[in-house]
Formats: sequence, structure tokens, C-alpha cells
Amino acid sequence: MIYVLDTNVVLYHLSGRLKDPLPSGVLMVSIITEIELLAFKSLTSKDAQQISAFISGVTVAPLIDALKQPVIDMRLAGLRIPDAIVAATAIANGAELWTHDAQLLKMTTFAAVAPPLKP
Repeated sequence: MIYVLDTNVVLYHLSGRLKDPLPSGVLMVSIITEIELLAFKSLTSKDAQQISAFISGVTVAPLIDALKQPVIDMRLAGLRIPDAIVAATAIANGAELWTHDAQLLKMTTFAAVAPPLKP
């Protein structure tokens, strides 16, 4: 199975806040997620190293033409463009999206899961 991880899930994973480990299977992030993770203003060099190590162990999905129409459709449905790109990445890859974004979890055009967090 393929899993697309949203930025918030990657951050929860790296900070040890996810209740369970990431699933086995193909783990993927959108290039948008990689950019969001590495462009955080208060990112320390230690954080950047941790994020880079994580990114090197997953598949980074590039922006491709096949994402264009799903992104347009989701943008017209009210999603922000970065969220629409992450969701379209899941759709294009037949993947389950792991996210804690409330808007993405409400969408019905793809499978989205909010992995449990530690109390």
C-alpha cells in the first residue's frame, strides 16, 4: 500500500507524537511537504538534518501534469493550493493520505486518515 504523509503527520512523527509507528509500505510525501518542512523559519540545523534524513528514506512525489485538474477541482472546492497538491498526490498514486488537516479529512474524493496521537 502507498501512504502519502502530510506535513503535520511528518512533524508529529519526528517529534514522537504519533501513537503508533508509520505504516509499512511505500511512504511518500509531496514536494510541497518537503518544501514546507525545510522552509520553516525557526528551523534549527539539527531539525533540518532530522528532516533531511527522513526525506531521504521516503519517495518525494514531484509536481506533474496529472495533478493539475485534481488541484484545480479541489481549489474550487475551497482547499488551499498546497493542501490540494498534497491531496492530488494521494489521488494520482492511489494512496491513502495521512493528515490531521480538518479540511482534507472532510474530503470524500480520496481516502484520508488521521493517525492517533499520544495523549
